[in-house]
Amino acid sequence: MSIPFSRWLLTATLMAMGQGVWAQAASSSAADDDLASLDTRITPAVFNAAQNVAAIAQCSRLLYVDSIDGQRAMLASVCPDHTELKIRCDGDRCEAAH
Repeated sequence: MSIPFSRWLLTATLMAMGQGVWAQAASSSAADDDLASLDTRITPAVFNAAQNVAAIAQCSRLLYVDSIDGQRAMLASVCPDHTELKIRCDGDRCEAAH
């Protein structure tokens, strides 16, 4: 699955700046890319659970919001092979979506 170029570029830029794949960005331009860390609808428990899923898959812990519907959220992470990992959360339970 290909990823939007803007997501790949943001992740690659952070890595090039020495931030590594574990960085979390907090800039006004990043907000345009739906960063989960800046979305107030994502609770800390959901965010941490989704980051754990990304870390287990060895993907970036920099998460993007694809959709939110009540207690359900679909997040995304960029993996080292430039694919996108989809993470499905129901409350604070998250898993990789296949």
